[in-house]
Amino acid sequence: AQRYFATINPGLEEALLAEVRELGGKRATQITGGVEFDATNTVFYQAAYELRCTNRLWLRIDEFRARDAPELYNKTQRLEWARVVRRETPVEVRAVCHKSALSHSDRVEKAVSDGIDASLGREPVQGKKPALTVLARIVENRCELSLDASGELHYRRGWKTEAVAAPLRESVAAAVLRTIGWTPDDALIDPYCGSGTFVIEAAQRVLGVSAGTERDFDLQRWSNFRPDLWEEVEATARARQRTQTDVLLRGTDIDPKAVDAARHNAAAAHVEGSCSFDVADVANLEPPPSTTPGWIVCNPPWNLRLADPAHAGLGALVAGFGERFAGWRLAVLAPRRWHPSGGKAQAKFELGGVPVTLWVFDRR
Repeated sequence: AQRYFATINPGLEEALLAEVRELGGKRATQITGGVEFDATNTVFYQAAYELRCTNRLWLRIDEFRARDAPELYNKTQRLEWARVVRRETPVEVRAVCHKSALSHSDRVEKAVSDGIDASLGREPVQGKKPALTVLARIVENRCELSLDASGELHYRRGWKTEAVAAPLRESVAAAVLRTIGWTPDDALIDPYCGSGTFVIEAAQRVLGVSAGTERDFDLQRWSNFRPDLWEEVEATARARQRTQTDVLLRGTDIDPKAVDAARHNAAAAHVEGSCSFDVADVANLEPPPSTTPGWIVCNPPWNLRLADPAHAGLGALVAGFGERFAGWRLAVLAPRRWHPSGGKAQAKFELGGVPVTLWVFDRR
């Protein structure tokens, strides 16, 4: 088994940890900004194809002490890079340095790049767009080398063809749903649906549509990539998919353009038959008849979230749902300075660079 590292927005690590363990990751350890775990090739491929909460997946190559560029070069070139990098494949090295004798990222990048070229027995690859990325992270003179398995960030599922202002990342939406305890058996309504991210993520989970269905990954360009095993992982995932569901999954928004965007995205995600989007004012929203109470999950627009809680805005939103949606649970993303009564803070993280809190209100 190899060691891997899946990244996530700091504050949402528990959701990713649970997901990694469900997939079969061993020795899974939660650290700030992600989860480290051991995996066989099969579980690693499944993690790349299935993980919904992660932003990026890395293979840990090695870790060693290095106090200067020659030492860094020598220890890098001794590694068996041919095991994962083809001789003709251009590689980009990115460096992060903290509290170390090696403090200049450009020197670190050159030493590691030269070491990789020497290990592969090649001249520096010129004039080609890098196909793989290596991260050299040096903290207190310890260098950690990792190879990017993702390429495109994982939140880019391939279905968000239409976006609105301040869109929510798919990976964040997935982590929020896991953090609050929503399950594929629960109804879900998003009254500020925007481009439909919460509802579409929920629909894909209900139908068993994998996060990696519409994209490829850098690991497919590694020298030890196994197409046969990858095809097995894809086939197994496809066999779990359903074509329809009776679970209520609904998004509404007062902006017709947002609703149109959400409908286009649902079609691109192949879940348009299992969720609905309508133009509606949240003030007039009522619980659907004959539906078992589930979850209302929302990321209200900034002008509402930043309103004075003593007036309209979030306070009125929470009070209104408490009155009209008896038995439902409400999850709201709100700015950190908002402190409602009757709610429980489930997670704190940053959204678009702004500190937010995920609040849950249980009216059952």
